[in-house]
Amino acid sequence: CPSHLNCQTCEIQSIADSVNLDSLRVHVRCLADDTTFSLGDESYRIAGRYDSTGRKVARLYLKTKLDAYGLVTRLDTFGVATNYSIADVNVLAEQPGTLEPDVTVIIGAHYDALVGGQTIAPGADGNASGVATVLEVARVMSHYSTRHTIVYALWDACERGRLGSTSYATKARARGDSIRAVLNVIMTGWDSVQTSQGEIWVRAFAQSQGLGDSLLALSRDVNTGITMSVFNPVLVGSDHVSFWQQGYNAVSITGKYMEGNRSPYVGTVNDRVAHMNFQSFLGRARFSAAATAYLADGGQVMAAVPLHAMPTSASLSQNY
Repeated sequence: CPSHLNCQTCEIQSIADSVNLDSLRVHVRCLADDTTFSLGDESYRIAGRYDSTGRKVARLYLKTKLDAYGLVTRLDTFGVATNYSIADVNVLAEQPGTLEPDVTVIIGAHYDALVGGQTIAPGADGNASGVATVLEVARVMSHYSTRHTIVYALWDACERGRLGSTSYATKARARGDSIRAVLNVIMTGWDSVQTSQGEIWVRAFAQSQGLGDSLLALSRDVNTGITMSVFNPVLVGSDHVSFWQQGYNAVSITGKYMEGNRSPYVGTVNDRVAHMNFQSFLGRARFSAAATAYLADGGQVMAAVPLHAMPTSASLSQNY
């Protein structure tokens, strides 16, 4: 370990280095209709993740992977039947903490995808990239013990108004859950000009700005191949908002999105694996693993401004 780094940072570096590009690639290919996957003697293909049929097969894939990591998994059903769904279902997995198990850190991503006009969109960057990151972080972190409990959350129905994360966050607040931080991973697979950069989205809810600043500091100590920046977005419509509205610390981890490097393919039939930048994707996944490890092991969250109500000027019309 380099002399200028402490033991915790060295372990976090080891965790980040353990994130595997081949694993990420397999997950994205299976989730984005680029290949089949097998369970026993059966072969499956996820042909889109918007209607109930595609999302049911996706849930089978997600739960099977999380079970294989030795985690306590469950399907969290919510909502009512719609034209698109018999039931909306979050896929959740828990890794109990060893010292303060009643305090949780959540890393999550939505697994449903938009349609491209009248055609099912494969949703590689939006948001198979985020889901693959959560699965890979779960695989790596399952080999470690942490102070706090980690919840790996794959949200359903984000594209219809963040329904899955809203259901979970509302119930968590009603139960009085102690959620230390929420990391929402969204659209981390695109990089048109190899910027090797990423963004942490924050707003002044609870200590979310302090959380973003703490993770920015972490990114300077841990080498992930990605330069992170903190960004206060005008559009705030992703699953982190559900937790802001309940007074929890939450940020989104994404690509260099707000400064003009958004994928033109998201939400279309061309949001495919072939358009992803896997080097930048790997770096952002490594940062996500480092952030999860840091927070789950009690890493400091800097002080920030007090919680206030959701500003009326914030746009929630666009979900990502």
